[in-house]
Amino acid sequence: MRVLGWKAHLRACPRGAFTLVELLIVIAIIAILIGLLLPAVQAVRESGRVVQCRNNLRQLGLSCIAHEHAQGFFPNVGINYNYTGNPDQGFGAAQGGGWNYNILPYIERASLHQLGAGLTNQAPSITERKRTAVPIFNCPNRGSGLVKRTASSTGSNFFARTDYSGNVQGLMRGMVRAHEVSDGLSNVFLCGERNLDPDRYSDTTSLRYDSNEMGWTTGKDHESLCRGSPHGCLNFHRPIQDTPGVASNQGCGSPSGYPHGIAYGSPHASFNIAMGDGSVHGISYSIDDAVLNELSNNADGGALDDLGE
Repeated sequence: MRVLGWKAHLRACPRGAFTLVELLIVIAIIAILIGLLLPAVQAVRESGRVVQCRNNLRQLGLSCIAHEHAQGFFPNVGINYNYTGNPDQGFGAAQGGGWNYNILPYIERASLHQLGAGLTNQAPSITERKRTAVPIFNCPNRGSGLVKRTASSTGSNFFARTDYSGNVQGLMRGMVRAHEVSDGLSNVFLCGERNLDPDRYSDTTSLRYDSNEMGWTTGKDHESLCRGSPHGCLNFHRPIQDTPGVASNQGCGSPSGYPHGIAYGSPHASFNIAMGDGSVHGISYSIDDAVLNELSNNADGGALDDLGE
């Protein structure tokens, strides 16, 4: 009788198991938790990318300052987009390459700067350099920095872009010396994030003026330079957050203004700027036009305090 009672007890207390309803409830709870967690993870990742962008700009700003200390002036913007960096042309007005090329020795990329030095035929070195992505020139939100360029006349090739542009109105206006900046270096934009259509991050066409058909090696161009005040079209120069299908040069008409600088912008909630003293600040896209203009120029009395920070 004792054994039968024990077996009966087992039958009365079967081993526990989930019912279908309970399983569905657990799955629903897990789905809700994942839904709550993913935005937080994405926010942390974006915060990390913003920090990396700021670190990139901080290093670029310090390298420009190191250039000024070594050469006696801030980096030159180069001649125009038909020219590229040449190690035998020095750092002054004769240098065809832009500011990105000129600061290579100050970001520990001297070997890239010196490719082709002393050679009569520099074409192979130019090709190698234009296809070399330099991580410090690229925003982590925009991929590796290597861009496929497709055009009906040229087929396909690749080049490395820059996501950070120099301020064409200020310290890169033409071999500016630090002591000539009457506004003070902390009150003038040095370089910052530039706008780019997300649809053109990794591919482009040289048949479209999309601010992404040339790389970081070229001279003065809208790809490597930003402008803070109107130059024929105010909307062309308003800071703009990266938006698919939208480029800051849309609606500006003639392409004659392109070499004078593209708009500031970035994929982030604000765009980052390195000042002439190397400090980095996040700037709102809604920045007042007059303040943007003042901070872009060297000698108009504008100050960072005008941002209301």
